[in-house]
Amino acid sequence: MIFSHAKSHNGQNKNFSILKLSNVSNLYETVFMNIRSHFSQCLPCLQIPSQTGAKRNVNHKVQLPEYTYTYLSLKALERQSFTNSSIITAWDRAKSSNTIRILDNEPTRLRRDPASFDSTEIAMSDTGFSKGIHVLDVVWPLHKRGSRPVIGVALEGTPNRVTGSTNLLGSTESSWGWNLKNNKLFHNGQTIGNYPEDKSDSEFIAPQKISCIIDMNAGTLGFKADEKYLGDAFSGLRHKTVFLAVSVTHVNTEIEINYNKGFNANTPLSLQDLTKLSLRRLVKFEEQLADLPTAPSLKRFIADKEMTNVNGKDKKPARRVNNLCPWLCCR
Repeated sequence: MIFSHAKSHNGQNKNFSILKLSNVSNLYETVFMNIRSHFSQCLPCLQIPSQTGAKRNVNHKVQLPEYTYTYLSLKALERQSFTNSSIITAWDRAKSSNTIRILDNEPTRLRRDPASFDSTEIAMSDTGFSKGIHVLDVVWPLHKRGSRPVIGVALEGTPNRVTGSTNLLGSTESSWGWNLKNNKLFHNGQTIGNYPEDKSDSEFIAPQKISCIIDMNAGTLGFKADEKYLGDAFSGLRHKTVFLAVSVTHVNTEIEINYNKGFNANTPLSLQDLTKLSLRRLVKFEEQLADLPTAPSLKRFIADKEMTNVNGKDKKPARRVNNLCPWLCCR
């Protein structure tokens, strides 16, 4: 408690009691440390021994799905059902290759000039993103993708045309791209890895509609397909201004872009979501979660399962976990 001495207009002195609230983050950190300590003491005894017979081998552990800051931000955004109607995104003729046709009366749809061939072109959005989290939907028909369809983000000034068929988006330091044909990630001319991470080459076929998740709070780019977030594809985008971009080789390509939802602010996650993220970093396997000596509703909270238990069986609505922390409950 801090006491300040102030003088009133009538010349009398009064003492005012002021509560110092500038260090709230320390309170959050204390809560996290207590919870992490609780689970850290439980986890060492949960290692599954490597044994033969009917019991599961340690090499066959089932890892929990990838869980990231952006994934939680996306879920929070969906819970709010918030759409930033002030952001309208279209293709930008000035930042795109001159062989890309963007009509004045339909700026959200692009077509490649049929007369263009033996080249690769880039088209970029007119809206740049430097803060907040944003969901943009891209509709790209499968039969109009060609051999090297790439989707991602780029910085202003990225080269937008090159001779030959190549992964132009992702070939420079200023661009990041996901090849929808072979599921490879590219940046600065190098192959970063497969995407989704657990899929081999060409095993995953991206649907016609792909949602691009640009999270500038975390500095990541990820994609959502068939209502499922595929994980973070790229990181390290913070303090940059990125534009949604596509790299096309198909002569008759047609691609549509639409801003779905988002907020243009550096709003942090809730304390509940941050706690869930912290716990998921400790509990990595479903075997660990199933044997964790804690309430079933807290297990579902960590596993991000609403009305089912860790074995996938239907459960009754979960009650609040009052014995550990009153706001740690199954949503």
